[in-house]
Amino acid sequence: MTEERILLTNGYRNLRHVLYIPVLIFAMDVINSGGKNAGMLAGLIISIGLYLLLLRARRLRFDQQNLYVIHGRAERTIHFSDIESIKKSRSKINGRRHWIVTYDDGTGKKRKLRYFPWDFGGVSKKLNAAVQSANPKVVIWDHPYFHQ
Repeated sequence: MTEERILLTNGYRNLRHVLYIPVLIFAMDVINSGGKNAGMLAGLIISIGLYLLLLRARRLRFDQQNLYVIHGRAERTIHFSDIESIKKSRSKINGRRHWIVTYDDGTGKKRKLRYFPWDFGGVSKKLNAAVQSANPKVVIWDHPYFHQ
């Protein structure tokens, strides 16, 4: 039985579809001018570069046992029992704090995963509850200064 994976971060991967229009416009103008219009050629190269950057954007999903880190088609699984802490950062970016997940990668190294949550419908609270139920020893700080 497979469980539904909940989207934790959307990244900005779906914005790549918006770039189809400028890539098409720049490509048509470069073809019509025979490559002589340097501005349009630069715009085409920048648009294609942004598309490829957004195509590789990282996405995070989770179910009741694991956190999944997805880069393109590659997927890495982090078991909730390997997670040591989930804390909010002390710094703010655009008025929001990002989350820091500290986990053991299986080789004895502690790794950190930073992310901005896609927090519609209390997704972060669902993740915290799922991790807490699977791993009672996990440390969860909802605020960087005022925690229990």
